[in-house]
Amino acid sequence: MRLLKKLNRGFVLTLAVIIAVSAYLVYLNAARKSDRSEIEKLNSDFFAAYSRVMTLPDAVMAKEGLKEKDFDALAAENMKELKTYFADNELCGKYTQNALSDIYEKQYTAKKAAAECTVTVARINNYNFNADFASADVSVNVIYSGPASIRGNIGETSSDRFSSSESMTFQKTDSGWKIFYFTGQIMYGNDKFIG
Repeated sequence: MRLLKKLNRGFVLTLAVIIAVSAYLVYLNAARKSDRSEIEKLNSDFFAAYSRVMTLPDAVMAKEGLKEKDFDALAAENMKELKTYFADNELCGKYTQNALSDIYEKQYTAKKAAAECTVTVARINNYNFNADFASADVSVNVIYSGPASIRGNIGETSSDRFSSSESMTFQKTDSGWKIFYFTGQIMYGNDKFIG
């Protein structure tokens, strides 16, 4: 009889632990689903804003004698909007600003800037959550029109399409998920032409 009581207590305790762990996993999955939705919206909004600043305006293209400092200033101005999407990570913001400046200088030097650029998120894969950080592979489609690529790969085509994969890290802040790091492959290659 004592053995049966001990066995029952052990069984009940094991069952309670299994139920508690299962409940925690269900809660964690629901929380991560909400986090994924927020990260997807962040990416969609960020790449829409990014699209708006990746081409040199006609007014800038018409100016003569622009130097590196002029492109740096334009990139710094355009970063004001993009910074709202970044976590407090000086390195990532500076990297993006420098990349924009490089794009502008290449377009200006070749006297060919894309007329319009659209970057859309195709899919987000391989989420990995760790405390207040998450990482994911973000695939984007890029469409631009005009005689030049957004990356300054100057050509005579009137439009082009390519896909690019960005390895991104996100940080959960008091104001929600923000971009902590991204590779910027859109600007420097590692893409596949899709059209």
